[in-house]
Amino acid sequence: KYPEFIETMANRHNHYNETLDYIFEQEDAKKILVIRPKTALPVSRTEKDPEKLELAYEMGRQVATERLEEIKEYLK
Repeated sequence: KYPEFIETMANRHNHYNETLDYIFEQEDAKKILVIRPKTALPVSRTEKDPEKLELAYEMGRQVATERLEEIKEYLK
């Protein structure tokens, strides 16, 4: 009944990988600033555990704090 949806879902991994490649290229070219934790987040894509979500938030906050001067410079 929804062939375009089926095709989209079948190819979503390709779109995801293309998007990651684009982000890495833009980051390498200094066109974007990517702020990401140094290690993988301890959560799944559908995580509901508040403690795990808080930990993931704190991981991101820590990286942003460590890179604050770089972020300020980028935003100039």
